[in-house]
Amino acid sequence: MESKRIKFFKYKTDFILALILLVLYPFMKIFSIKIEFNDIISVLKSDKTWVSYIENDINLDKLPKLKTGVYIPLLLKDLLSLTSDEIHEINIGYASSYSIWNDFNIVFSNLLENTDKLK
Repeated sequence: MESKRIKFFKYKTDFILALILLVLYPFMKIFSIKIEFNDIISVLKSDKTWVSYIENDINLDKLPKLKTGVYIPLLLKDLLSLTSDEIHEINIGYASSYSIWNDFNIVFSNLLENTDKLK
């Protein structure tokens, strides 16, 4: 994820997703989709990114720099059973095979996972 081009696309993806979620925010509240308004604003201001590394990776300093993420590259419920090596492998996989569609998938999977009425 070192390339300036990839970082540019990640920033644009974050921004576009934040705009979409900002417009959809009232509807998400109606359907009890749990998302913090402050997270949307933080991504719009470029203080955060939608998807970042799993932070309890002891080798995080060896990966390309990313801002703090709202979500991680897997659902939180799946995080509990992972070893530190598995966490690092997931982070390496996210960094080495970054794609816009993967970020969209991660964000929307997390949004659907955090929905009360749709379960």
